[in-house]
Amino acid sequence: MPGIIRRYNESVGGVNDDTQGYHETITRAYITVLADYLASSNGASLAACVASLLASPVAGKDYLLGLRSALGKSYADANIVAQEPYEATATSVASQFVRIKASGATILVLLSTPGATIRAYATGKALGYNPEQIYLNSVSATAAFLNTAVASAGAAYVNGSLSTAYLKDPANPEWDNDAAMKQYRQIMAKYAPSANANNGLYYYGVAKAEAFVQALYKAGKNPTRASYMAALLSMNTPNKFALPGVLEKTSKTDRFIISQQQLIRYTNPDWKRIGKLVEGRPR
Repeated sequence: MPGIIRRYNESVGGVNDDTQGYHETITRAYITVLADYLASSNGASLAACVASLLASPVAGKDYLLGLRSALGKSYADANIVAQEPYEATATSVASQFVRIKASGATILVLLSTPGATIRAYATGKALGYNPEQIYLNSVSATAAFLNTAVASAGAAYVNGSLSTAYLKDPANPEWDNDAAMKQYRQIMAKYAPSANANNGLYYYGVAKAEAFVQALYKAGKNPTRASYMAALLSMNTPNKFALPGVLEKTSKTDRFIISQQQLIRYTNPDWKRIGKLVEGRPR
């Protein structure tokens, strides 16, 4: 679904700016949820000094736009003290973390893929970089990935990390008796029996497939490209693999399917949901 929306945006001349871009929207919603939570906690601001580890090239650009958009230009200009991109094929983020530590940032925002996120925790601990708070994007925010980070950096370093979620976490026993989770595990057992079903990326793929099929049915018995695009741009339905209450919602002027998220905090060995579902990007 993100790929379809991104390709559609590109086909009609869309660009990645403060109002467009898949990661930009998810990140803006994610930062907004975090900022709202902290604002309700004794009036705390999001951060005093922020350092970001960014995926690159395209995703990092979108993520940075989302981060700056949610924080606001003035606040972002004054408080983001380091922005460190990395290549997806890189096997180390040590050089980035040397610069992040030198920046004096007290807040670390990890807008990275799971492998880089796990290395980030290990590298930060090894270098003696101890930020007051670590935030990470939802891509890496499943128990399976953070438990691996604990194995290399220790629970004390990883515990307390904050993120947001819009999907259920297959690694969290909270969902063991959930009907959609049981169906997901049946699908994995049948089509990928050797894969780790607790890996949230597999679950994300199944959730995307559900959205694809929903749109296909909505497109009619004899779907065409036009009817399918019309279906994609008029969605307003839940996804059984998403958190309760999350709606897939689009329109001709709003092509971003997910905007509702819930704050989550990691305490080894799993994530706990905090508060209620939040509309991270009001429509």
